[in-house]
Amino acid sequence: MLTAVPASIEDIPIIYAFCEELIDRYEDPAAVDIPKAKAWTLRKLQSQIADYRVILKDGEKAGYFHFIPGGKGEECELDDLYILPQFRSQGIGTEVIRRCIESSGGAGIFLYVFRENKRAVSLYERLGFTVRETAGTTRLIMTCRRF
Repeated sequence: MLTAVPASIEDIPIIYAFCEELIDRYEDPAAVDIPKAKAWTLRKLQSQIADYRVILKDGEKAGYFHFIPGGKGEECELDDLYILPQFRSQGIGTEVIRRCIESSGGAGIFLYVFRENKRAVSLYERLGFTVRETAGTTRLIMTCRRF
């Protein structure tokens, strides 16, 4: 059974480690100031941690997500979704995304993903997301309106 509870400041280092790994793996250092991007990411986490959720599978911490509801009739944003390695390939990400889609109120969802993160892009495409546009040299903006 999956549940979600609010994240706390103790979760920041774990979430930041996920972010840092993705930046190191997929960001283009010729186009982006990597230390500046990491500093921005940490500040974002520190200021928005109360809006993040811890994903629990049968009571055990399995990952994190940050879902930003849109205003009336506006798209929602799936800002972050991280599944701990030992919980990957168990349908947890799929279930979280489906729940986000359902809670979007019919307005749809958008997200940013590194284009070279093939595993994530494949998951989003399987769930009905399509590429809306590119963002810089490394990211895609994907949208889902499937309900």
